[in-house]
Amino acid sequence: MKTILLLFLPLLMIITTCSTNDDATDMEKSKEEVWQTVLAHNKAWAELENLDEQMKYVHKDIVFVGPPYKNTISGIDAYRKNYEEWIDHATVHSTKESAPEIIILNNGKTAIVTYNGEMSFEYDNQSVPEWKGRDVMVLVKENDKWLIAMDMYAKHVDAEEGVD
Repeated sequence: MKTILLLFLPLLMIITTCSTNDDATDMEKSKEEVWQTVLAHNKAWAELENLDEQMKYVHKDIVFVGPPYKNTISGIDAYRKNYEEWIDHATVHSTKESAPEIIILNNGKTAIVTYNGEMSFEYDNQSVPEWKGRDVMVLVKENDKWLIAMDMYAKHVDAEEGVD
């Protein structure tokens, strides 16, 4: 019995290690897919101004909170309208996403993403050279595709500036 155990124990350890490595690889792959979804979504509205492309990355029941923080926007139609209004008034000169943190939950079906965002733009012909904040998104995986179900953008606020 000892001999059998000594033979199978290393094999069991190898199988367990391979399984753990596969899980870690799958997790990293999922995180990369999530991050690429966020980047594609942002590129679609900020650089391409292509709302049809942007909406490919958005869940039909999305909830959004962002400037001017007075209302919550619910549903893909309201979300699209919000961005239509943005595009009508704004010209984006540059954007940068950095420092992403991604957590995968719910057996690989839910992701929480937070990252720093910077943007330079004009709004109603007034220059806004530096807009910095932190975005938090929740994505869900449906039909093997990641979709943004919640988006909350918080602008970095200087102490003197206060909160709107």
